[in-house]
Formats: sequence, structure tokens, C-alpha cells
Amino acid sequence: MSYADYDESGIVVSAIGAQCGRSWLALGQWSCIKNTLRIIQRNSVIPLEYLYWLLQLQDPWPKRGSAQPFIAQTDARAVCLALPSTDRMRLATEALEPIDGLVRVLQDENALLSEIRDTLLPRPLSGEMRVRDAEAMVKDVP
Repeated sequence: MSYADYDESGIVVSAIGAQCGRSWLALGQWSCIKNTLRIIQRNSVIPLEYLYWLLQLQDPWPKRGSAQPFIAQTDARAVCLALPSTDRMRLATEALEPIDGLVRVLQDENALLSEIRDTLLPRPLSGEMRVRDAEAMVKDVP
């Protein structure tokens, strides 16, 4: 990434539109647009991954608007979540860690496959490459 606003883990929540309330776990270097809420971990009491999974299971965000739903910042700041003990959050986070790893591997594979598709698909359609040649190229990808 050539530019990043953050170089730490966080959670990004879409604050407007069709994806309003959906969250993503952001690791490493990342940026996000203005129409999002950002949750940055400032202490280790609540594991960030636990909070991310909790937000996947619940939708605690009060939404306004009907045609274009949105989450107001003042409403987001007032959200309260019921949390278990620190030990239970840690145990849940450890149990979900392999799933998080698998999700990241599958996302990387999906990105690679999308890149291959975007590179190869125009060639047979334009007549630049025969389908058999494209199939042989895909078989060679690890």
C-alpha cells in the first residue's frame, strides 16, 4: 500500500448506505473513507478480535434514515455492549483464532483468483488467446 492512515489493528464499520453497520477487521497498514466508524484498541482489556466477532453476531448500531440508512457518530458513541469476563473473552478469541487465519488465507486466495480472472478473461473474448491456452496457464498457478 503506498499510503496508509493507520499502522495498527482496528475495526472499520460502514456508517452509511447498503452496508451500514457491517464491520471489517483491519490489520497492519490501512485507510478508510469518511463514511465509516473506526474502532482502535487503546487497551488490552477487550481483545479486538473478540469485539470484531461480537459485531459480526450482533448489530448494536442505531440507524437513522430509511432510503439511505446511516449511523450518527453521537449514536455510535452511546452504544453499550454486554461483555463477558476477560477470561471468557480471551478463551473465545483463542478458539476463533484458527478461523480468523483461515479467513485471511481464503481472502488472499480470492484476491489472487480475481487478479487471474481480470487478466485472463479479456484475452479469449478479444481473440488474443484461445480458451485452451488460458486453462493451461491457470493449471500452472500454485
